Amino acid sequence: MPRGKLTAVKESLEDNLLWNGPQSVGTARVLHVEHPMHDMVFIDCGGDDITAHEFVFTAPGKIKKNQIVEVIVRTKKQLRKPFTFPDCQVAIRPYTQETYGKITAEDRATLRPTFEYDSNRKDAFFSRAFYRRFFPGGRSTLKPFPDVSGSE
Repeated sequence: MPRGKLTAVKESLEDNLLWNGPQSVGTARVLHVEHPMHDMVFIDCGGDDITAHEFVFTAPGKIKKNQIVEVIVRTKKQLRKPFTFPDCQVAIRPYTQETYGKITAEDRATLRPTFEYDSNRKDAFFSRAFYRRFFPGGRSTLKPFPDVSGSE
């Protein structure tokens, strides 16, 4: 087997053993975009504390200020203890009604580099507003951001 295929198989196994599949958890508005080698996008998570604005690294040029984005997380596989939240990796993509909540195999391949940024890994201690907004407990259905659910 060629070396490239072995690497792909290894990465796939690691992904399946360490992380649950990606899941859309809601939408957010982009507050600010910084442009170093990749975009550092600040999204609004609500709340009044210092963690109310969370950042996510993305490929450059895809996200604009005030744009609504879909927030996608991949949670770490672990034994869930009561009242604890799993660590997660975060990715965002522009919001569209056609793709909201649907993650295909092609989307997984596209989102993979974004998930792998070290800074896109979140935990409940340092990202409190993010967890309050997107992990409110046993939510059964996804709720869109209030200003996209109405008619515009």
